[in-house]
Amino acid sequence: MSGGHALRAVTAPVLREPWIALLVLLSATAYGTYSVLNHLHFGTYAYDLGIFDQVMWHYSRFEIPETTVVGLPTALGDHFHPILLILTPLYWVWSDPKALLIAQGVLIASSIVPVYIWCRERVGRWPAHLLIGAYVMFWGVHSAVAFDFHEIAFAPVILAFMLLAADRKRWRAFAALLVAFLLVKENLAMLVAFLGVYLAMLGERRKGAAVALLGVVWFFATTKLAIPWFGGGREFRHFRYQQFGSDLPAALWYMVTHPWTVITVFFDQPAKAYTLGLIFLPFLGLVFLSPLAVLLVPLLAERMYSTNPFLWGTSAHYSLILAPILVMGAADGLARLPRLEAVRRRPRLRLLRAPRLALGAAAVILVLNVWAASAFPLRALLSPSFYSTWPEDRIAEQMVRFVPPDASVAAQSHFVPHLSQRKLVFQLGPGRPTAEYLVAHSGLWFQLRYPDLRYVDKRRMLLDLAASYGAVYFKDGWVVMRRVREGRAQAPQRRRKAERLAG
Repeated sequence: MSGGHALRAVTAPVLREPWIALLVLLSATAYGTYSVLNHLHFGTYAYDLGIFDQVMWHYSRFEIPETTVVGLPTALGDHFHPILLILTPLYWVWSDPKALLIAQGVLIASSIVPVYIWCRERVGRWPAHLLIGAYVMFWGVHSAVAFDFHEIAFAPVILAFMLLAADRKRWRAFAALLVAFLLVKENLAMLVAFLGVYLAMLGERRKGAAVALLGVVWFFATTKLAIPWFGGGREFRHFRYQQFGSDLPAALWYMVTHPWTVITVFFDQPAKAYTLGLIFLPFLGLVFLSPLAVLLVPLLAERMYSTNPFLWGTSAHYSLILAPILVMGAADGLARLPRLEAVRRRPRLRLLRAPRLALGAAAVILVLNVWAASAFPLRALLSPSFYSTWPEDRIAEQMVRFVPPDASVAAQSHFVPHLSQRKLVFQLGPGRPTAEYLVAHSGLWFQLRYPDLRYVDKRRMLLDLAASYGAVYFKDGWVVMRRVREGRAQAPQRRRKAERLAG
């Protein structure tokens, strides 16, 4: 398929139905508006907006993308995400973390186009309208938008177009998209392996085997070779399945030989059951009628078998990649339902063969997703106060301005994304490197990162800093401190000030 034909295949449905382009624009605007305002309210964090902003700042200056928040010589030693280089020109125009947040909204909203095309071809125009509305409102999308920036924002649009290319047997386009998909993040390689299984289920056994093998090889190449090399010899640190084995092969072997344990661990926490219910119930479980369901296996296994409790829940970006699979799978499931042998043979199930079934089911899916979304952060867009500047915002902005742009700084997580365009920025906490400036608020949390998931005695830590730091600004628990070199005689005076700010 030539580039011109591929472009026309994508643009033709949009030109015939310009409301799809309008929906993309409105969704990108809503997603970007929430992200930017949340950032201006100091609702973003060191993990991950602070990390990615520092990385993109380095890329834009043609420098090695060091990440001092994580403490690695290059961000590629933490996760393998070279696709971020595509966003570098944004920072030449506007070097600001808000540029990343807006780009994320555009990337996520752009996936509406391939998802809609897929749905319309299976269930018709009006059911597809309702399903794409459910896609826009899916809580997993909203959670991702509400929590900083992540490289996974590239994944939905690439995956949806890749599935569309495979469906139309446009293998050159599929191959190009596959390469881009592998450059998003190392863990998506296992999804690629199961994408090979999906192709085999469609009858493309040779292509499926090749894609599956590529996914497995890429996973080990990135986690065993590339990431340790970029990380200065540090091993891949995101393997959280030690209850099954010390590495992936050992864990897989244990799971094969202990199937009952595999089943029980998948559901052993209430948070897991809640998340699984919230994933499948709003889409009526229709994805299980589609071969696309196989793509959920690595994504859910990665989360539910992890020892990291963050992955079990509904927050952050972890459910974003599920969105195109669930909606496209629902459309495919609805299209396959009337053709099921059990449905065709039983007169009492003739309702499932009714032409309006898809429209009714899609309407229910939309209502359920709107209802579920009402409990997630983007509902703040309906609150007028969200659009105003809060008193705390003004104080925090003033504090950030006390730190010179070339000074090293350690700050609480909420402040880091506002200070991250510099050589040395750290998240404040025990064991942090020495920095020239400290920025903190005694009412905000200090937390040791997973796996030492516990909170720090804020008062004790601030008092300990009094011996080497003096307060540049402090008011009602807000404090900016600068490292001083006076003699020990002045330490008691600084300690008394620290006691006041620590409460």
